[in-house]
Amino acid sequence: MSLMGELIDRLVRRRIKGRAATQIRMSPRSWDQIISEVGEQEGFIASDGRVRSFLDIPVILDEAAVGLDLR
Repeated sequence: MSLMGELIDRLVRRRIKGRAATQIRMSPRSWDQIISEVGEQEGFIASDGRVRSFLDIPVILDEAAVGLDLR
């Protein structure tokens, strides 16, 4: 599974309802690898129906209050 696939899988499995503190621990190299795999212009349809960019993932994580560790 690609790093992007792993990220999306974790987002789906670890979604938390309600408000909670968000912790995103990701090395700069991991983030650069995700961007190089999917490209800055790639997008996807978020659960709220909006088309989002993969560059929005930190915002989406914050909105969903998901903790993620990809180090």
